[in-house]
Amino acid sequence: AEQAGKLFQAFVQADSSTTRRFGGTGLGLAISARLVAMMGGEIWLDSAVGRGTTFHFIVRLGLGACRLGGGPGGGGPGAGDPDARLEALAGRHALVVDDNANARQLLVAQLDALGVAARAADGGEAALAELRRASDLGEPYPLVLMDWKMPGLDGMAATRAIRADPGIGGTPVIIMLTAHGREQAMGGREANALLDGVLLKPVTPQLLAATLARALSGAPEPLARRRAAG
Repeated sequence: AEQAGKLFQAFVQADSSTTRRFGGTGLGLAISARLVAMMGGEIWLDSAVGRGTTFHFIVRLGLGACRLGGGPGGGGPGAGDPDARLEALAGRHALVVDDNANARQLLVAQLDALGVAARAADGGEAALAELRRASDLGEPYPLVLMDWKMPGLDGMAATRAIRADPGIGGTPVIIMLTAHGREQAMGGREANALLDGVLLKPVTPQLLAATLARALSGAPEPLARRRAAG
């Protein structure tokens, strides 16, 4: 308790001995306090010896408008009403292809939040089977989110097979998922010809919405597919 009032001062630590377990400059809390004060708020702590410390702060913030602009490397959907773009996604359905169960579940949940009904496949072969099944029922998938690195039939091999399979209707928009870098996944003429876009993992809801809205609207994306008419 006797140290609590000093902790938000610069270069001050509760334990200033040379044998303390944890280092640091003593600036973090001072900077935090300054930022909170600039936003018209307050910061404080609750602490008990042997149990730990909990820091709290309150600031008053305004409500911001929802923007679908992408982050670094992702770009945004460009001009237009973000709400209208989100509404354009509603009622769509998609196939998520990823060998990682957690990644599949996360993407399906994110798509569901956007109003996109999604099903999942755990690999390239399973994706081809599901796309054929849907086409046979007259309900082809307009959108496929395809992981790049998968055992067996990887993302590019599966994409080639989809584009070449006459039993898969609808010419789905295919977006590659990768944790290896945009340039690696979209490098080369083949990728530019076969893919409609790239999403870098981890996929954020904002970037997912922006990328889908752009791809499904047919708007061009850097490094995306350039199909010649005819």
